[in-house]
Amino acid sequence: MARLLETTLNNGHSLPLKEIRKKALDLVEREVISGVLKKTGWNRTRAAKRLKISYKTLLYKIQDLGMSPPGHSRPEPSSDSIQPAGRPGRIKGLGSMQKTVELGSA
Repeated sequence: MARLLETTLNNGHSLPLKEIRKKALDLVEREVISGVLKKTGWNRTRAAKRLKISYKTLLYKIQDLGMSPPGHSRPEPSSDSIQPAGRPGRIKGLGSMQKTVELGSA
Protein backbone atom coordinates (compact mmCIF):
# COMPACT_ATOMS: atom_id res chain seq x y z
CA MET A 1 0.00 0.00 0.00
CA ALA A 2 2.85 2.36 0.84
CA ARG A 3 4.43 1.45 -2.49
CA LEU A 4 1.24 2.50 -4.32
CA LEU A 5 1.20 5.85 -2.52
CA GLU A 6 4.93 6.37 -3.08
CA THR A 7 4.64 5.56 -6.79
CA THR A 8 1.69 7.91 -7.15
CA LEU A 9 3.40 10.82 -5.41
CA ASN A 10 6.92 10.41 -6.83
CA ASN A 11 6.10 9.45 -10.39
CA GLY A 12 5.88 13.02 -11.65
CA HIS A 13 2.24 12.55 -12.50
CA SER A 14 -0.59 11.64 -10.22
CA LEU A 15 -3.31 9.12 -10.85
CA PRO A 16 -6.93 10.09 -10.45
CA LEU A 17 -8.23 9.34 -6.96
CA LYS A 18 -10.66 6.80 -8.41
CA GLU A 19 -7.77 4.75 -9.88
CA ILE A 20 -5.79 4.97 -6.64
CA ARG A 21 -8.83 3.76 -4.69
CA LYS A 22 -9.35 0.82 -7.09
CA LYS A 23 -5.69 -0.24 -6.89
CA ALA A 24 -5.67 0.05 -3.09
CA LEU A 25 -8.89 -1.96 -2.79
CA ASP A 26 -7.50 -4.63 -5.14
CA LEU A 27 -4.33 -4.92 -3.03
CA VAL A 28 -6.31 -5.34 0.19
CA GLU A 29 -8.79 -7.80 -1.35
CA ARG A 30 -5.96 -9.85 -2.86
CA GLU A 31 -4.23 -10.14 0.53
CA VAL A 32 -7.40 -11.06 2.42
CA ILE A 33 -8.68 -13.53 -0.17
CA SER A 34 -5.23 -15.07 -0.60
CA GLY A 35 -4.90 -15.59 3.16
CA VAL A 36 -8.32 -17.23 3.48
CA LEU A 37 -7.70 -19.45 0.43
CA LYS A 38 -4.38 -20.60 1.92
CA LYS A 39 -6.06 -21.40 5.25
CA THR A 40 -8.77 -23.43 3.50
CA GLY A 41 -6.34 -25.21 1.19
CA TRP A 42 -7.91 -23.37 -1.75
CA ASN A 43 -11.34 -24.81 -0.92
CA ARG A 44 -13.33 -22.02 -2.52
CA THR A 45 -16.66 -23.02 -0.98
CA ARG A 46 -15.26 -22.81 2.55
CA ALA A 47 -13.33 -19.63 1.69
CA ALA A 48 -16.51 -17.93 0.41
CA LYS A 49 -18.34 -18.87 3.62
CA ARG A 50 -15.51 -17.49 5.77
CA LEU A 51 -15.47 -14.28 3.75
CA LYS A 52 -19.29 -14.10 3.91
CA ILE A 53 -19.59 -13.63 0.16
CA SER A 54 -21.22 -15.82 -2.44
CA TYR A 55 -19.22 -18.55 -4.15
CA LYS A 56 -19.83 -16.84 -7.49
CA THR A 57 -18.49 -13.52 -6.15
CA LEU A 58 -15.37 -15.27 -4.89
CA LEU A 59 -14.79 -16.89 -8.28
CA TYR A 60 -15.18 -13.52 -9.98
CA LYS A 61 -12.74 -11.85 -7.59
CA ILE A 62 -10.18 -14.66 -8.01
CA GLN A 63 -10.35 -14.24 -11.77
CA ASP A 64 -10.43 -10.43 -11.66
CA LEU A 65 -7.39 -10.30 -9.36
CA GLY A 66 -5.50 -12.84 -11.51
CA MET A 67 -5.11 -15.32 -8.66
CA SER A 68 -4.44 -19.04 -9.00
CA PRO A 69 -3.58 -21.90 -6.63
CA PRO A 70 0.12 -22.44 -5.92
CA GLY A 71 1.70 -24.49 -8.69
CA HIS A 72 -1.05 -23.69 -11.19
CA SER A 73 -0.70 -21.20 -13.97
CA ARG A 74 -3.70 -19.30 -15.30
CA PRO A 75 -3.81 -20.06 -19.03
CA GLU A 76 -5.18 -17.30 -21.18
CA PRO A 77 -8.45 -18.45 -22.72
CA SER A 78 -8.42 -18.52 -26.49
CA SER A 79 -11.43 -18.55 -28.76
CA ASP A 80 -10.44 -22.07 -29.88
CA SER A 81 -10.57 -23.45 -26.34
CA ILE A 82 -13.97 -22.06 -25.34
CA GLN A 83 -16.45 -24.90 -25.04
CA PRO A 84 -20.21 -24.68 -24.55
CA ALA A 85 -21.63 -25.63 -21.16
CA GLY A 86 -22.98 -29.13 -20.70
CA ARG A 87 -22.06 -32.17 -22.70
CA PRO A 88 -20.32 -31.42 -26.00
CA GLY A 89 -22.54 -31.84 -29.03
CA ARG A 90 -25.82 -31.61 -27.09
CA ILE A 91 -28.38 -28.84 -26.87
CA LYS A 92 -28.93 -28.02 -23.22
CA GLY A 93 -32.45 -27.67 -21.84
CA LEU A 94 -34.54 -29.72 -24.27
CA GLY A 95 -35.26 -32.52 -21.78
CA SER A 96 -36.67 -35.62 -23.50
CA MET A 97 -36.55 -33.84 -26.87
CA GLN A 98 -32.79 -33.29 -26.62
CA LYS A 99 -31.08 -33.61 -29.97
CA THR A 100 -27.48 -34.19 -30.93
CA VAL A 101 -25.93 -31.46 -33.02
CA GLU A 102 -22.66 -31.21 -34.90
CA LEU A 103 -20.55 -28.48 -33.34
CA GLY A 104 -18.39 -26.39 -35.61
CA SER A 105 -20.13 -27.27 -38.85
CA ALA A 106 -21.89 -24.54 -40.78
